Amino acid sequence: LTIIGILIGIGAIVALISISQGLQNAITEQFQNMGSNRIYVSPKGFTGPGSSTEGLTKKDVDVIKNIGEVDWVNSYIFISDEVEFSREKQFIQQIVAFPTEGLAKKYQDTGITIAQGRILANGEKKAALLGYRIAKDKFKKEIRINNRITIKGEKFTVVGILSEMGNSDDDNMVVIPEEDARILYEKPEQVDMIEVKLKEGVDIPFVSEKIKERLKRARNDENFQVNTPQQILEQIGSLLGIVQVILGGIAAISIVVGGIGISNSMYTNVLERTKEVGIMKSIGAKNSDIMMVFLVESGLIGFIGGITGAILGTITAELTGVIAKAQGFGLLKIMIDWKLLVFVVLFAAIIGMVAEVFPARQAAKLKTADSLRY
Repeated sequence: LTIIGILIGIGAIVALISISQGLQNAITEQFQNMGSNRIYVSPKGFTGPGSSTEGLTKKDVDVIKNIGEVDWVNSYIFISDEVEFSREKQFIQQIVAFPTEGLAKKYQDTGITIAQGRILANGEKKAALLGYRIAKDKFKKEIRINNRITIKGEKFTVVGILSEMGNSDDDNMVVIPEEDARILYEKPEQVDMIEVKLKEGVDIPFVSEKIKERLKRARNDENFQVNTPQQILEQIGSLLGIVQVILGGIAAISIVVGGIGISNSMYTNVLERTKEVGIMKSIGAKNSDIMMVFLVESGLIGFIGGITGAILGTITAELTGVIAKAQGFGLLKIMIDWKLLVFVVLFAAIIGMVAEVFPARQAAKLKTADSLRY
């Protein structure tokens, strides 16, 4: 039972820290794939697809296009609605609409690839690209190229299926031409987000400020926000840091409970072996010998619990990664740090020995005659 107490605490530390580290690695990798030369403009209060904000328009897109340091601009409209296929309706959280002009270059620059079919052609209408899981898993029947889906009563031909990206949002999205979305949802001017790719070698903070000034002058207001991937990553990193501290705290509590369990078990152990201590002393064992017996024993218990816990925590973390991938979160790549494993095993052994110090001292102080008479 003592070993189980240590095992659970160590397993919790390894699993929680590995999962939180995997989450941080996934987010960092996602932003690296975006590229450092990106700027994102959105209305104030916009937190992602599905958040209801207004503020940007097609005029803002034109203002940004005229800035010399800009390579290309992509405007986004985000919609949530039902999509029908083969007489089955499913609610899609993320229907994304953007201009088809220059889409091939934009996809190439962002690292998005097509698993089947092709991308939307310039000026193409009533066509759609599907995220990998929308096509494979969302409906009872798999959606294939040239199948038709219905959005708001209009038929759209599926011309391409995106490669699996490993995150739920992108793998469960439907992409349609901007002009179709504007007509269907009566949004003649609205833009939800603007992605800006800068030319190579330009100063990103300088261009970011330049975009702010141009938009402020053109709009005569500041109802927008301009962010770089680095800024977004720093914000998310601070949140992840808080999560890691909380998870580490939970794991530390488990270790403390395990340490108290060791101390309690070992104290009981000393009482049960009082006569054994007396016999050892009667044949010449010193107080230091008695202490060493109990300290080594408790260290071994901690060591065994630590190794078993490290194995259990590793299995739990890896299993979490497998489950996450099956649920569409393939970006969560669990990476087990061997330094963490060595640390927790040694930590468990030391905790075991520290928890045994008081009971071992009590055993060493027992008088030989009292021990034998016990």
